[in-house]
Amino acid sequence: MTTLVTGAAGFLGGHIVRSLVARGEPVRGLDLRPGVDVVADITDEGAVRAALRDVSRVIHVAAIYELGTRDPARMERVNVHGTEVVLAAARAADIPATHVSTVAALGPTGTALVDETHWNDEPSRSAYAATKRKAHLVARKYGARIALPATIFGPGDPSMFGRAHRMLRRAPFGIVARPDMRLCFVHVEDCADGVLRVADRGEGEYVLSAGVLRLGEWLARFKSPALAVPDPLLDLGARLAARVPARLRERSALVRLLHEAGAMSAGVHWAYDGGRARRELGWSPRALEGCIADAAA
Repeated sequence: MTTLVTGAAGFLGGHIVRSLVARGEPVRGLDLRPGVDVVADITDEGAVRAALRDVSRVIHVAAIYELGTRDPARMERVNVHGTEVVLAAARAADIPATHVSTVAALGPTGTALVDETHWNDEPSRSAYAATKRKAHLVARKYGARIALPATIFGPGDPSMFGRAHRMLRRAPFGIVARPDMRLCFVHVEDCADGVLRVADRGEGEYVLSAGVLRLGEWLARFKSPALAVPDPLLDLGARLAARVPARLRERSALVRLLHEAGAMSAGVHWAYDGGRARRELGWSPRALEGCIADAAA
């Protein structure tokens, strides 16, 4: 049973590919970056159809993951239209599909734990969350199995969150914003295992969250915070960033990041529970307390 994995050269996609290889299963990787079987853009319908030939299933991981993107139109094209292309081609070829979404697609929460049935109707607070929500609805339309990872961490994480962990480990003192915001986390290896369990025997949607911690508690495991940024100051910065003219905002990654990160964290939490995957799929992620060091590797 050959599995096509889109985004196969990425952080999560690469772990999924390695897990399949370790299981002795044939894999075909598709990515824009070299080092995979098929170097192609997921928005290229012909290339996607060709990549799907002689495969038994597809795991769609490819997406642009970024806060403060300089090119929202490209993010929309890849995350939304690309998902449509992949899942439509899979349906046309009668190939089962699993879509890797994110808890950000369901929207922010309160302090209490929620599960896959949660849906926050407020407008998305970042281009990433907005495009992944649209992609999530595309996946529902095509009846794909859906995995919903929490915030992924692990050695070599190239994301903004991973870079922040490494910077904090090297910094002379800790700084934290929104210390009481509750976030859910999952190690990349456990996330890859969860995605494969969803693809193997899942039905519907599954949150992949190993647990929830306050952001201040999480960051204190790298370096005890000596300075907390007051919420009103961060809120003011986000509002000012939103008022910067578009042409100037495009030139400043810091302004774009302040705008979206401030909005994504203002007065909300991301407290998702992975209980369904544990109960129905036998998923057993490692405890967060035992693998914090991996996040800064």
